[in-house]
Amino acid sequence: MFGALALSALLAATPQKFAILDIEVGKDVSVTERAALTDALASALHDPEAFDLVATRDVNALLGLQLQKQVLGSSAESGDVAQVAQGLGADGAIATSVGKVGEGLVVSGRIIETKTARVIARSTVPVPGNNVLSAIQRLGYELRKEYRASVNMAPPKDEPPPTAAPAPPPPDQCASVSECDLACRTSSAIACVKLGNMLAEGPPKDPGRAAPAFERACELGETAQCAPAAEAYLTVGLSTPAVRLLQRACLSGEVDGPKSCAKAADILWEGKGLMRDAVSAVALAKRACDAKQPQGCVILGYAHAKGEGVPKDRKKAAELISSACGAGDDAACTALADLAKDAKAGDITKEQLDTLGPACERGLLPVCVPGADAAQRLENPELALRMYRHGCQHDAPDNTRACDVGGQLFIAKGGESVPVGAELSRKACTLGSSDACVRAAVAESFLPDAQLQRISELLLKGCVPGPMLEECFKTGQALVTGRGQLKDPKAALAVFEKACTSGHAPSCRSAATSYRIGTTVKKDNERSADFTELACKNGLAAECVPLAEMIEDGRGVKRNEKRAIGILETSCNAGVGGACAALALRYELGKNVPENPAKAAELKKKACSAGQQDACK
Repeated sequence: MFGALALSALLAATPQKFAILDIEVGKDVSVTERAALTDALASALHDPEAFDLVATRDVNALLGLQLQKQVLGSSAESGDVAQVAQGLGADGAIATSVGKVGEGLVVSGRIIETKTARVIARSTVPVPGNNVLSAIQRLGYELRKEYRASVNMAPPKDEPPPTAAPAPPPPDQCASVSECDLACRTSSAIACVKLGNMLAEGPPKDPGRAAPAFERACELGETAQCAPAAEAYLTVGLSTPAVRLLQRACLSGEVDGPKSCAKAADILWEGKGLMRDAVSAVALAKRACDAKQPQGCVILGYAHAKGEGVPKDRKKAAELISSACGAGDDAACTALADLAKDAKAGDITKEQLDTLGPACERGLLPVCVPGADAAQRLENPELALRMYRHGCQHDAPDNTRACDVGGQLFIAKGGESVPVGAELSRKACTLGSSDACVRAAVAESFLPDAQLQRISELLLKGCVPGPMLEECFKTGQALVTGRGQLKDPKAALAVFEKACTSGHAPSCRSAATSYRIGTTVKKDNERSADFTELACKNGLAAECVPLAEMIEDGRGVKRNEKRAIGILETSCNAGVGGACAALALRYELGKNVPENPAKAAELKKKACSAGQQDACK
């Protein structure tokens, strides 16, 4: 008996669980406002001794807004509300609404018990001066008081809120999102601007809601807000309303109007998020360019270059874009460098092209190499030298070309420019241009302060198969005979050997001579024979037959008849008439090969065809 009484007392002391449903309001009230009013009601109903409230967001998550609207409309029966509350596992539900009575508004609320579907508390409060928030606060108090009375609890301890609240601030003095949203709806442009700024700047940032606020301000005459509205729309990927607002800003007469013209022109020219419209883009770009807006001049210039929306006129394109580049606009300079890539003589003037020099030198590195290439092609050598040099020294895109071509031009200029050319060529060498390695070595070999070790290293790095092998050979010869203070036959021999292995026959012969004579290095007939054979294989016909005879007879080298015959056969097949004649003689005599008169006759004929006259007899 005692246990049953204790359990009953415990249940009576337990706060009941009630679900607060969204306030029913008119269609002209935003979702945000309704949520704010519902939250205000929850605050007014806060009474831990009496209620355990289920928040609105939890109700929405469980029930779903659409179903709640269907079941809990303004005419919903108490049984419907109770059924929903039971489905949520609550002891009851609190349903409220805002409605019109006569010329005024009232807020009404009901607390409904789940088990019996009985209304256990209800109240209606008039809205003072359209101040719905004040009425909601009063309604919450009255419902708590009625509920406490229905379950034999003492009245609320807090004082009831006043039935009237101070009037809302003037629209232009709104200080919160909800206040400014309401004021913006009542056609206060200033409130719309404030609302847009609050939503754009956050926290949290909400450009999707900021855009309509700025747009509303624009429509109410604050044309300075048309561009911010467009930017907010672009942030959320809506190009169509953005262009419409930018066009309005363009025509507004505002200080930033030309900038809006150019922005709209860019979107339409590129087709960013909408259908491309070159004609409209050109019209807007012209308006912007006429107002000295660089981006507009660039777009109009491109239009003339391509002949879209305006007559094709590359001279006009260069004039428009270079004027913007000369004013310091980086995008214009980039466009001018792009235009100059395939410009022909007469398309662009020297003065227009000159505007790229300062752009390159102030750090707009992507224009350096294409600008220098155009300057070189259009016979503006001084500009080309400046831009190649700057591009090389500051690692512009394609700086290997800047260093390589710039180095060649400075070296070709001669005089005081040669050291600069050598410096640029050395950098091109480190960046992977083997030809530049050789050019740097050649240039440095003529300088008064030439460094032999560096020259040797450059040559060994650059003497690879290609057009510069002859220069390697000549520089090696200079190291043998002496060029100024430079003279080092050993270094020359290393160069000859490297050039020889890269396929340069004269270098092979020079290396062979060094080993045969033995003045630079220790005499070595075998090494000499090896390099002579390479000279023969690389096309130096005069070396082939003497080499084969030397090896065949063992004169100074190890005798090897088979190797000798192989050298003659390789040389003959390469078109060396003397080798064919020598090989014919051996087949005729049977010397180191089987005797074969027919083969000998065939080889004589081949030697004759190759220009060996004594084989023609």
